Amino acid sequence: MLNETEPPPAAAPADRIAWGPREIAQALGILVAGVLFVSACLAPVALAFSLSKAQVEGIAIVINLPFEFAFLGVAAIFSVGKYRLRWSALGFRPLALDQAWVIAATVVGMFAIYLAYNLIVQLTGVDALRPNSSVPAVVRDHRALMVIFGIVAVLAAPIAEETLFRGFLFSGLAKRLGVFGAALASGLLFSLAHQQPTLIIPVAGIGMLFAWAYAYTGSLWTNIGAHFIFNLFGFVVIVGGW
Repeated sequence: MLNETEPPPAAAPADRIAWGPREIAQALGILVAGVLFVSACLAPVALAFSLSKAQVEGIAIVINLPFEFAFLGVAAIFSVGKYRLRWSALGFRPLALDQAWVIAATVVGMFAIYLAYNLIVQLTGVDALRPNSSVPAVVRDHRALMVIFGIVAVLAAPIAEETLFRGFLFSGLAKRLGVFGAALASGLLFSLAHQQPTLIIPVAGIGMLFAWAYAYTGSLWTNIGAHFIFNLFGFVVIVGGW
């Protein structure tokens, strides 16, 4: 959301960020418990119905959508809900046109991190760190799954993940850890949430870049915009089979 006349408000002052490590731990605990519960249920179901690996991966793609809503929900419950704050406390503030360049800079930075990481891995020859595709092959084989995957990656993820990891986690940790410490912690948690060991380093770096963008503009729309563009590019590549 861009505002042509008024500059973006600065990041919410400390007294507006009422939540902290306790609420963050509670929110993460709920999310981790949810992941463990679903995983524990999926395994026996797959065994009972003799589901193939592709079928299990397809189910996992569908399950990702409600999990994105869960990201958004726990962030809201333990912040604006618990302390009766406005959504602006989570970063939903207008972004001024003269700072829209931050979106483009963040996207460029994301690609630069990925390319630099891949180059370093290739030069060092450490195959164990070589990034693998996080998109199951079954997505390319079924149009319905492709549509669901697109909705999750392009629409739901930018809003839900930025609200949780930057609006909620980064803001809540910054009071205790400072900007750099909070950016590092939220970036690492962001990378772990992707459940791809070979992507932990670059995704953590991107998470820190997102934290900088949010801290600089004070608007979560900066992150949502950059996240949307990056994921849209990746989705187009997948659809095109490139």
